[in-house]
Amino acid sequence: MSKPVDTSRQRRRWSAHRRACWIVAVNWGCSSVELVSVMPSPARPLPSVEHTENVLRVQLDTSSIRLPLHLNGTNVAFTDMDRALRSAIEQAITRPRTHPFNTAAHTLHVELLGAQAEASAGRIVVSLFVRATLRRKNGNAFVAQTHAHATQSGSYTSSNGVDAVINCASTIGAELEGWVSGLEQP
Repeated sequence: MSKPVDTSRQRRRWSAHRRACWIVAVNWGCSSVELVSVMPSPARPLPSVEHTENVLRVQLDTSSIRLPLHLNGTNVAFTDMDRALRSAIEQAITRPRTHPFNTAAHTLHVELLGAQAEASAGRIVVSLFVRATLRRKNGNAFVAQTHAHATQSGSYTSSNGVDAVINCASTIGAELEGWVSGLEQP
């Protein structure tokens, strides 16, 4: 007569084996991610934006996307995307010119709705999509709203594609500056 097989011990053995295989597979597939800041180095800082009373205040909301932005096709992720986009918008908005309305009484709320970065064959393509809403500071009343989209490409080898990200943010800033300067007195 054969001995009865202890199924609970056999199940535990297979369960432990599956767990071990799963842990090995997860650790094998996980590689370290290289975080690359899109902000310039301290040796080459961005131009400062003077905060005076007549400057349109910019609020940036990045809660709709996952940061840092992963560069698909690589193990690189871009950090400081929010700081770079806000800086590009502020620099564009605060250029000396006459506004058709009092900018000190308004706030520009910018939501980053989409961001994508892909690399292949030594090239990088970065896309950003934002929604901008102009509101009055007093009472938070809606004034106007627009969308802006920018796509930039460049060489992946130069600075890990940081230039393409900064150019994309600058294009968004220029689009929003053109929109704001074209508004009439609300």
